[in-house]
Parts: sequence; structure tokens; C-alpha cells
Amino acid sequence: DSSPDNNEWVGHSCRELGELSLSNGKLEKALEYLNRAKENLAIAGMADWDAKGYNELCDKVTQLKAHMKKLTYP
Repeated sequence: DSSPDNNEWVGHSCRELGELSLSNGKLEKALEYLNRAKENLAIAGMADWDAKGYNELCDKVTQLKAHMKKLTYP
């Protein structure tokens, strides 16, 4: 089911999995989960009802991408 309610919960779950992966040093998996979280939460309209939280997620994705790029291309 692709309802916004399901996207919200899938997004929150992916965010948690991303944070866990990040804390375990699994950067690629973390980025994958955080990107999925960002996509699902965007569909759920998180930017409208929690702009600060959504912006924090977007910032985390951007920072993680930059960090991984530095590791790949020093």
C-alpha cells in the first residue's frame, strides 16, 4: 500500500535503520537507508509537519555523502 501513512512509518523505520548502520560503521548501508527514509518521508509530507526534522535528515544525508566521497577520493 502506498498511502502517505505507510510512507511515514517506512520512512521512520528506514531512518532508524540508517542511524543503527551509521553507529556500526556501515556507511554505505546507512546512506541507503537514510535516502529511503528521506524519499518516504517526503511523500508523507514531513517537510510540512516537521520541517526541522526533515531538514536535519536531509543535512545528515548530505554530510554522509560528502564524508563518503572524501573516503573514496582523498
